[in-house]
Amino acid sequence: MGYRFNPPPNWPPLPSADWTPAPGWAPHPSWGPAPAGWNLWVEDPAYDGVPTFVPPAAPGVSPALVARLRGIAIRNAVLGAVIMLIGLTVSVWSYAAAGQGGHFVVAWGAVVFGGWRFLRGLYQLSNPTRMLVHG
Repeated sequence: MGYRFNPPPNWPPLPSADWTPAPGWAPHPSWGPAPAGWNLWVEDPAYDGVPTFVPPAAPGVSPALVARLRGIAIRNAVLGAVIMLIGLTVSVWSYAAAGQGGHFVVAWGAVVFGGWRFLRGLYQLSNPTRMLVHG
């Protein structure tokens, strides 16, 4: 089951049954506001274009866009974790290979950057629509 856009009765009909608003879309002012409590996104078993785990985010934000933003957040977290682990591995391997009194490398740049990207991905994952405002 997925979600579909549900325009209020005072708005014109949708161009097609699977139409979703583009990012930044806003209804024309002449249409008037949606009635109080109107849900712009409703569950629809016939609409399979959106995974079921994607909840409606906010009025005017497509569930498909939320799914895409969630994927970007997961990619940021995974990539950050990989970069951080590579930096830690290089540092530990270099320290072990240096021997007593030898020189070694601490890949602190990879550790810090990877950790930052990992935390940023987790933050984005906590509310994917926040990326629309903050990037």
